[in-house]
Amino acid sequence: MSPVSPCIRVCRLDGEGVCVGCFRTRGEIACWPALNDGEKTGVLAGAEERRRLASEGRRTKRCGRCGATFHCGSVTPGKPCWCDALPPIKPSAGGDCLCPVCLAAAVGAQSSARLT
Repeated sequence: MSPVSPCIRVCRLDGEGVCVGCFRTRGEIACWPALNDGEKTGVLAGAEERRRLASEGRRTKRCGRCGATFHCGSVTPGKPCWCDALPPIKPSAGGDCLCPVCLAAAVGAQSSARLT
């Protein structure tokens, strides 16, 4: 039996392009009818993971520099995000968070610039 769409008719995208109702991305929603059963099962697994992270006060974000997805923990009041352990950097041109790899590179570049 083919996987059923998880749509619950709460069709609104958050700032990261993820539906707040079914937790699928804009692209996953758009291509759903053309996916085979295995692909649909993969989409459902990804949506369930995003739902779980949201229930823990974390969200999936997209890096403003490289486009990679990563998990942000800054949504839970009083609970620090993984990035809080790193030195602060000047805001990036995109103005949003960077993934762990790009943030570490930016911190390193900023530290090197101070030494010269």
